Formats: sequence, structure tokens, C-alpha cells
Amino acid sequence: MKLVKYLVLIGMLVGCNRVEKVSPEALKPLVGRWQLVAQQNLLSEEKEWVEVPAAEASFFIIRYDGVVLDAEGRGLCCGPGTLKLNGTEYPIGPRAEVPFNEVCALVNCAGCPVWDIALDGDTLVLTSCWGGSQSRFARVR
Repeated sequence: MKLVKYLVLIGMLVGCNRVEKVSPEALKPLVGRWQLVAQQNLLSEEKEWVEVPAAEASFFIIRYDGVVLDAEGRGLCCGPGTLKLNGTEYPIGPRAEVPFNEVCALVNCAGCPVWDIALDGDTLVLTSCWGGSQSRFARVR
């Protein structure tokens, strides 16, 4: 009888430690690799999108749990703590280890704690928290 209790207890402990790699339903469309394709200066009179040459484009990755990674899959320096997707805020909570980025030790962060994202299909528009610009990204398949 004692053995059965211990087995049940061990089973519960093992089950509680399992991390499910399931995205919150609303964040699933964001998961993937994104490439910068255009930028827009919101402070100028002409709010035109300026294309970014492919050779100069930056990339980032949004993981299943909402964590933002750099192009190499390491933790993003000064990454957001919250994603605001089409007006709804989603706090980011890593569900797995975030790969360490050595560069972050040299960075003095003044990043945006909340990323304001408008998503339309495979196009993501990220508005700067400083209000001066927008960046348009395309999903990389």
C-alpha cells in the first residue's frame, strides 16, 4: 500500500514538471521567423514605407511561448516582456530555457517593454514604443 502511494506521488511530481510546448491560441499566428522588409518614419510629413534591401534586413524569431529570439535563436537583448497583438496584451513567460546571448552582457538596455504588433496574414507591423517609427516584417517560410 505504501509503495502505491509513493508511485502515485512520484507520478504526480513528474507530471507537474512537464512543460507543454503549446502556444496560447492567439499567439500561434506570430510563431516563426520574421524578416524586416520596410520601415516608416511617423514623425515626417510623408509617411511612406521605405523598402529595406535584403542584404541589410534584420531577422527575429517568435517562439511558441511568445519569447522573442535573435536571428541565431538566442535570447533577444532588451526583448519585450509583453506582446500587444492587435490591441490585446499577452505577457511573455518562457516555458523552456532561453539560449544565452553573450552580446547582451555588453548592451545597456532601453528597449520597449511592450511590443505593439499589428498582424495581417504573413505581414507583421511593429510600432516603436517611442512613437517615431514603424517596421514591417514578412514571415520567412
